[in-house]
Amino acid sequence: MGEWTMLQAFLPPGAVLLSFNGYPAVWERDLNGDGVQEIICGYQYNRKAYVLILALYEGQFRKVAEIEGKGYDLSFLQAVPVTREGQTELVVGWQAEAAWSMLSIYRWTSAGFQDIAPPDTWFSKLEVEDLPPYDGRAELALWSRRTAEAYEVEVYRWEAGHLQPAADTYPAYFPRVVAFYQANRRDDALHLYHLAEAQEKAGDVEGALRSLDDALTLPGAVDLQTELMRLRSTLLMGRARYVYPASLATEKGLKWGYIDEKGRFGIMPEYDYALPFQQNGMAAVQTAGKYGLITMSGKYAVPPRYDSVPVFRDGRASVVEGVGFQVIDERGRTLTNKAYSYIGSYQDGRAVAAEIDSQGNSVYGYLDRQGREAIPLQYKRADDFYKGKAVVQLQDNSFALIDQNGRVLQSYKYGFVGGRLGDGLLPFAEKDGGPYGYMDESGKVAIPPQYAMAGPFSEGYAVVNTSPDTYGLIDRNGRFVIQPQYASIRLLGQQRAAVGKALKEQQPYLGKQYAIADITGTLLTDFVYRDVEPYENGLASAFDGQNSFFLDTSGKAAAGYPVIEGRGTLQVEGDLIRADIDQKLAYYQRNGQLLWLQSMTTGLGDRYVVREQKYKPNPDYLVYYPIIEGMRDEAAQQKVNEKLRQLSQVKPIPKMQLDYTYSGSFSVSFFQKDLAVLKLAGYTYYFGAAHGMPTIIYAPVNLVTGEIYQLQDLFRPGSGYVKVLSDSIAKKIQTDPQYEYVFPDSYKGIAANQPFYLDNEALYVYFTPYEIAPYAAGFPTFIIPYTSIQPLLNTEGSFWRAFH
Repeated sequence: MGEWTMLQAFLPPGAVLLSFNGYPAVWERDLNGDGVQEIICGYQYNRKAYVLILALYEGQFRKVAEIEGKGYDLSFLQAVPVTREGQTELVVGWQAEAAWSMLSIYRWTSAGFQDIAPPDTWFSKLEVEDLPPYDGRAELALWSRRTAEAYEVEVYRWEAGHLQPAADTYPAYFPRVVAFYQANRRDDALHLYHLAEAQEKAGDVEGALRSLDDALTLPGAVDLQTELMRLRSTLLMGRARYVYPASLATEKGLKWGYIDEKGRFGIMPEYDYALPFQQNGMAAVQTAGKYGLITMSGKYAVPPRYDSVPVFRDGRASVVEGVGFQVIDERGRTLTNKAYSYIGSYQDGRAVAAEIDSQGNSVYGYLDRQGREAIPLQYKRADDFYKGKAVVQLQDNSFALIDQNGRVLQSYKYGFVGGRLGDGLLPFAEKDGGPYGYMDESGKVAIPPQYAMAGPFSEGYAVVNTSPDTYGLIDRNGRFVIQPQYASIRLLGQQRAAVGKALKEQQPYLGKQYAIADITGTLLTDFVYRDVEPYENGLASAFDGQNSFFLDTSGKAAAGYPVIEGRGTLQVEGDLIRADIDQKLAYYQRNGQLLWLQSMTTGLGDRYVVREQKYKPNPDYLVYYPIIEGMRDEAAQQKVNEKLRQLSQVKPIPKMQLDYTYSGSFSVSFFQKDLAVLKLAGYTYYFGAAHGMPTIIYAPVNLVTGEIYQLQDLFRPGSGYVKVLSDSIAKKIQTDPQYEYVFPDSYKGIAANQPFYLDNEALYVYFTPYEIAPYAAGFPTFIIPYTSIQPLLNTEGSFWRAFH
């Protein structure tokens, strides 16, 4: 240390120069970019660590900074480029506990050295170097101790103003982590779990699966079973070939299966609907109105019996079966001993559950992972647990913060308390209805009530509303970092927000135009986007009024990804890009080549084809309509197709901004012999309305003659079918409980041209929403079996003979 004795003149009396890796904690680096190296050293004084920085001025070293540390020693000290090539930052590990240090990254600014590391970033071990693919900047590998020889490891790179995982470095770095675990191998489930994580990131999936299988045989695996199985399922899914839901139009309707990364069906399309595979390696599929679970082999793990989609979280799913909600495990075993009126998703090992009490009110509590009532159903409101705590409402003007055993941690006497303890703060209002502010969990007011709306804090920021149509973004001190001047603000993650202005200020319901901003309010783009989704792995899906594409964190179109015409969202799924554009599912390769596109084009028998056509004259007007091909009579075919276009609402639409949206689609409802029944569905929504209005028209088409039949064509002339069908439906309304929703005295019988459809067993007569029942009832439909009206049917007529 002799060569550094000159430093003692700058240290307090009794200070001790610290060491790092057996060498004095001293560096010479140019930190301020003036071409002259500064001296950096670490020392300890009064059991506290400091960093001293000296700069050379006029031939003499002078103190330019003295940083008081966050611990008693230094576990790391290095000067390297972190934020950009050629810019040197000082990376410091402040030793605060025997196995834990806190990270600081100091950058020179005109106001001095600024710590740009995320607050409260702890680690047990730190490695800093430029990893492949080399870019002249150092990555930071943080090891966080779980047990004596088990660590969580992540590699970070500075991107878009903050540290984020650098997945492209995993193949280069994680073999070191694997080597560490293999050199210190222990028959411990947690140790093997972290070994498997490292093997997966190093690219050794087979080795990771072997480590997980070994871990599952150990006694300690019981407490880690969910984590072990989730990682195992994720690895299997990554290795699986047929994991992308896809559909095929058939004579029996749209059927769903799963394709591989080349667009080939591996699990054949036989389901009425299919959802993506979940982390446990199972997917929910629908058959005959019920949902079941299949494995990646296409075999049922749980037969179809649920009325809702089983979505697993923490190894459990809430499902509707019969009279109410139940909890099932991943084998389909029912864990609850009764049905509930509501069960939410599991969070932190607890799920909100509700039932109706004797007064007809909902009371809430919590279930544990075994389906038992861990906290009795007693609250007026119960929110999900977050980091082991949840907000519940005891009664009017009385809320509480509870732990996972139901113990009250804090009581609040307010008219409203928000649900999630985001960043340690809760929205609250003295009176229900506002104004709203924020308090900490002890009940101390942090930001006084002043907002018309107060969203939860996330990553240090919250969206607030100062008037019904004006939003801003505040920090934890209540300071506006984005001024309240926008019609909408969406937090996108990665220190980005979408700020929106109304397309027309006098008609805000017409929609918004968004710009991308950082969380200081600096606009990175103009107001050019109609929709923006949150960032995921550095990409955000956006729509600019014409195309859908990915944005990078600069707010610009991400290079190397497809730009797709139409409105919708994009998502990276494995090797493919999933695109939900203009109400159609498609998969693209990374280079933008279309791999698979959903279509309703259907072959009928050996001769006919119902081909799907798209009509989109305006961004808010979209129709998929059918045309029939293969009819021998071309004139009849042309006439039929013109009528189908009319019924599908294919008509001139101005290109100007509409005050409504319209979407239309079709499907083949029934096909037999010469008859095809086409279902033409539409939905109109006027901006600002409570809801839209659906329409359904069935077109029974004779594929030989081109006739489109009416209801009367099914019956003998003079049969009196209107009265017979009217009386039959009236009786059903009076005697069948399933029709008790019908408005009293609203049903007056059917019309001669009443809407209908049919199959080979029955006639189905239906009414439009609000005609005889509430909107929520949809299209009230009455089944009339042919056997009950046989004498009325014109069995020698063209209509009947078209499908007999």
